[in-house]
Parts: sequence; C-alpha cells; structure tokens
Amino acid sequence: MTIVNYFESTYQYLGLALIDGTRAGTKFDIMHWNHYQMVLVDPDYPRTSNMVEGFHLGFKAKVNRPRPSVQEYFRAIKEQQVTTDYHLDRLAFGMTPAKKRKTRNSNLYEICKQFNSEDVLGYLFKVDEFFGHDI
Repeated sequence: MTIVNYFESTYQYLGLALIDGTRAGTKFDIMHWNHYQMVLVDPDYPRTSNMVEGFHLGFKAKVNRPRPSVQEYFRAIKEQQVTTDYHLDRLAFGMTPAKKRKTRNSNLYEICKQFNSEDVLGYLFKVDEFFGHDI
C-alpha cells in the first residue's frame, strides 16, 4: 500500500483520485490540516489542529517505550497528574501558563521561510531532518 493509498483510505484527507486529476470526497478541506501558510505568518502558531495530539506526544515521552509494563504505565500516569495539578494550581492563582520554548517553532519557521520552488527536494530533506526521520 502506498502512502497516498493509506491516507486516502484511512484518513480521507486526500479524497479519492478521479480520472480528470481532481479529488472527490475529502473529509476535511486542505486549509484545515495544512499549516504551511500560518507558520510563515506566525512562528508560534500550533503545528497541529488537534490539541490532544500534543498531550499524547508528551505522555508517550513519559512512558518511553511501545509496550510498558503496568508499573511503568501507572508511574507515567502519576507523573502526568502531578504536571496537570501544577498547571491547574497556577491557573487558580491567576498565573498564566508557562511559556513554551520557541526553539522548535523558530527552526520550523526558518525552514518554511527559506522554501524555494526550484529546490523542492532540498526543502523536503530539511523538513525531514527537522522531524528526525531518516530517508
């Protein structure tokens, strides 16, 4: 199964390809899931439209393996609860959430800003390197 087939069948983001080169039946318009233009306008713009995705990524980092034991899983849940309680206490006292580091967003912004339509492959390699994949 190619990656295009995967996205067509699993997420219905792309829609099915038609003979005339267009796509039909997209579940979500490209403007809802493509954040390229918004990253160029505001480097602090969220890189995802799904806020739960960030939570899951952070929790996955706490668990730190694909199949944790029950003890490891509960330890990670307890750590997450401590973090959540800390943030709720800050909000209860009228404090704003702590600022996130801007390094990753700034780096992504610089990569997007340097996009050159004549060197698409070089751009894709930079994006790939940013997300830590190895082609």
